[in-house]
Amino acid sequence: MSYKSVNETRILNIPIARELMSRLVANPSKSSQYEKLISHDGTELNKGFHHITELGNDRDVYNMPFLVREDHTPWLEANSYLCHLIEHQSSNYRPTDKISRIASSLLQYKVFTETEGIDYLDFKGKRLSQRPTARYYTYLKNKLGYKPRVLNIHTQSVYDFLVYISENWPEHCVDKKRIDNVRSVSMWYQAANGHRIQTTYNQRRLSSKTGRPSTPPLQTVRDEGEDLRPLSLKQFKDLRIALELNKWSTQERLIIQTAYKVGARKQSILTIRLGDIKSWYSSDIGNTGTIEVKAGPGTNINTKNDMPLTLYFPKALVESLYTYAMSETANKRRSKFKENFTKTYPNLEVMDEDNIYLFLSDQGNCYYMAKDDPRYKYIKSTPKGQVSKNFQNKIQRLTPDTFPSDFTFHWLRATFGYLLYVAIKKKIKILTDNGVLHENEVTDSDIITIIQDRMGHRDRTITESYLKLFKNVDVRLKIQEIFEDTFINIEVDSLILEFPQ
Repeated sequence: MSYKSVNETRILNIPIARELMSRLVANPSKSSQYEKLISHDGTELNKGFHHITELGNDRDVYNMPFLVREDHTPWLEANSYLCHLIEHQSSNYRPTDKISRIASSLLQYKVFTETEGIDYLDFKGKRLSQRPTARYYTYLKNKLGYKPRVLNIHTQSVYDFLVYISENWPEHCVDKKRIDNVRSVSMWYQAANGHRIQTTYNQRRLSSKTGRPSTPPLQTVRDEGEDLRPLSLKQFKDLRIALELNKWSTQERLIIQTAYKVGARKQSILTIRLGDIKSWYSSDIGNTGTIEVKAGPGTNINTKNDMPLTLYFPKALVESLYTYAMSETANKRRSKFKENFTKTYPNLEVMDEDNIYLFLSDQGNCYYMAKDDPRYKYIKSTPKGQVSKNFQNKIQRLTPDTFPSDFTFHWLRATFGYLLYVAIKKKIKILTDNGVLHENEVTDSDIITIIQDRMGHRDRTITESYLKLFKNVDVRLKIQEIFEDTFINIEVDSLILEFPQ
């Protein structure tokens, strides 16, 4: 069964669903507004309706999915449910990405029941296996071979939808107890601080066990859901040599350098604005010998899960970014950006020059769209930094065959952590040799604190995992060898540290 072609014709996209949460009223009032009905060909009809708008500045929903039945009439129950989901989110911020995924799951269930010739609301079967949800579960598991995590996402979407129908559409006579067998389960687990915590959740019979989270692959660290591996110093040197080749544009080099010099993720790097660079360039160097930059909520720079972060930019890197920002190439790309913006969104106010992204394509497009971008809510699929895959492929082509074949852009964040560790070890040696520090005066706990702060880890155990990994990488490499390696030495010294003296 092909769902792709079905989705194209049975999931419609409403670019702007105006006043979606308004309440229809029978009689006019001081707080109601009157809207005329419009026919499918755009002609205004004499009929209309009164509605009371919801509170809030932005009452429209953008890129709202709309489901239709096999005969292309509206699927009322499903669309009502999608509106229900939207209504219970924040009225000022309603991303429909998740709603669209749920709509796709509901349509897949509907098409399955149509193909099998069964009623998707018929739960009269005596045994669970005779009911449509159980048959659908079996189909996804055995016929399509869905993995447990994906399988559970699809069946949970269908279960929640059918529970909504049972509670809000009494004429369908759906008993929610017959949709699935659900039981309450209590589980104890040990937190990182050693405390035992009890959690209770509902377990559906029509779900698959996902098991405990797998351990990270060898020589990797699980950093907030991502398995990252630092490049060894030899591999990093290969990368640095590759970046010296004339195969790279200035912008490409700067994006990669920012990743391993700052440890920032791609959403932070690619949402830096022109005004940010101007501000940093004129800023004083902080106690760490770097320019401290706030990122996350309340700033232009996006972070993973909107987590507030402090990023530390070496002064030399900021100077390079500023030089590029003022270049003719960057100016041309910003001009192209403004031209595209005005042409595509004539009703929106063009972004201020200082608010335009630092890194843009030669066509004037951003690589990652920030949440405060005026276009964000209008675009169905926003750019999410896919350009990083181009960097990965290019690095693979320009490095020796010994370079890791599974390298990803995210590894540069872990590599930053490793370079920081090497910088700390180097500084400890220098201060110890000069009699400023005593042997073993700086403990692993001190090192973890520094790395945790620079990498922005909320959970200290993540940093502890990094330290364990770093101790096992290049264990035979001596600090003196680092001193003598120009490429490594330059990068390590750029990570200026605030350190006990």
